[in-house]
Amino acid sequence: MDQRKLIRMKNETKEMTCTEAYEQYKKFVYQITYKFNIPGQSMDDLIQIGCIGLIKAFNTYQYERNIMFITYLAVIVNNEMKMSLRRSKKNDAASLDCEMFNDNGDITTLLDIVSDPVNFEELIVDSITFKEIESLLNELTSKQRSIIRCRYFNDMSQREIAGKFNITQSYISRTIQKALKILKNKHGR
Repeated sequence: MDQRKLIRMKNETKEMTCTEAYEQYKKFVYQITYKFNIPGQSMDDLIQIGCIGLIKAFNTYQYERNIMFITYLAVIVNNEMKMSLRRSKKNDAASLDCEMFNDNGDITTLLDIVSDPVNFEELIVDSITFKEIESLLNELTSKQRSIIRCRYFNDMSQREIAGKFNITQSYISRTIQKALKILKNKHGR
């Protein structure tokens, strides 16, 4: 039996089950999913991702927050679609061990083609002193600094950091990206 929840609509409030919410909002979910073109995903797959977003929205919706359900639904479905897009981009990368034919018809790997004797990681680490790192980190807000230290100095995952600070993993991801952009611009490399 479906759980019933109060759903705030434009001019009224209704008590609905998840199934009823699906019937009410499926066209809206379809409209959102049609805006996305995710490589390797059929339209049916995208609609399923959108429906998963609808279920998540229904399960996490809080009537007391005074937000219309359709607004909340749009945010959750968009986030689901974006997460799927990110996953597909990650999985789109070619393996360095992937075998291919070179111009002579011999089998080679991508690693053989792109291998370079220069260790760029060592060059970067050698060129930055500890004082420079501390100086760069001081350019960040205290929250950004704490998150960067957790991620790169304490080797914590974004999920672990989110739990530690009691905020979402997507917020951690955006904060790290913003902080790294600031550091890159300040360091000039």
